Amino acid sequence: MINTKNLKHRLMAVRFALWDLHLYTDTHGCDCETRKLTETLRRQCDELLKEYECKYGPLTSMNDEDCTWAETPFPWVNCGGDF
Repeated sequence: MINTKNLKHRLMAVRFALWDLHLYTDTHGCDCETRKLTETLRRQCDELLKEYECKYGPLTSMNDEDCTWAETPFPWVNCGGDF
């Protein structure tokens, strides 16, 4: 079973990979394999974000229409700063 820390780390890793691919495609725009990988990672990122937010609530206020993110404890309150 994946806990909040592991799920968040997976999400951060996929987001980092997406950003890295974004930078790569700035100079290699015709690389079709990279574009396919980017789309695969985008879908994976969306799935991980949806899974995280269903289990633990929204990560940002942009993903929260009811402002419930402000009602949950901040990461350092429960985990001693380890998020």
